[in-house]
Amino acid sequence: MAEPAPASAPPAVPKPEGHSLTNKAIQDAFDLPYYQARGWESITRVSPLVRVIRKCAHEALVETQIMELRPQFDHFSDLVDKDIEATYEVFLRKIKAHPMDSQFSTLITDILLSSENLGKKGTRDHLWLFKWVIYGIEQAQQQKKRREQRKARGDDSLEPEVEKRERKGLSILDLVNTNDDQGHVER
Repeated sequence: MAEPAPASAPPAVPKPEGHSLTNKAIQDAFDLPYYQARGWESITRVSPLVRVIRKCAHEALVETQIMELRPQFDHFSDLVDKDIEATYEVFLRKIKAHPMDSQFSTLITDILLSSENLGKKGTRDHLWLFKWVIYGIEQAQQQKKRREQRKARGDDSLEPEVEKRERKGLSILDLVNTNDDQGHVER
C-alpha cells in the first residue's frame, strides 16, 4: 500500500512543555508524520537547523537594532507584538536569503511555520521557536557582558557556573563548613 501524500501545510506545533528547551526537545516536538514524510528522519541532529536559525535571528536583531532598546525591557519577549513581528519578518527574509540546499530550506521554513501558531498570538505558543533562539542569543550576550565586566574590574574569581559545578563535588560536611558565600571550605 502506498504511503499517503503528506499534508500541504505544516501542522501547528505547540511549544514543548518544560522549563528549558533543548535541541532534543525540539527534535521530539517535530517528530510528526508530516516531517517524517519530508526526510526529518534523515537529519540525525537538529543542531544544524538551530545553527542556521540562530545565525539569521542574530542578523535580524542587528538589522532592526532592537537590542539597542535593552535598558527599556528585560527580554525580547517583553516587547510589544508589533516589534516582535517586525523582527520576525526581517528574520524570515534572512532565512530565505541564507545559502542552503532546497530540502534543508524547505524543512527550516516548514518548522518555522509550524512554530508560528498564528492563531495563538499573545500565548507562549506564538513564535515559540524564534523566541527560544532569541532568548539563547540574549543569554549569550549577557554572559559575555558579565565576563567583560569582571575582567574590567580585575575580578579573577571563577564564573558562577563553574563555581556551582565545583561546589557539586563537595560533600555535605564540606558545604556546611564553608566560611563564605563563595564555597571556600575551612579545612
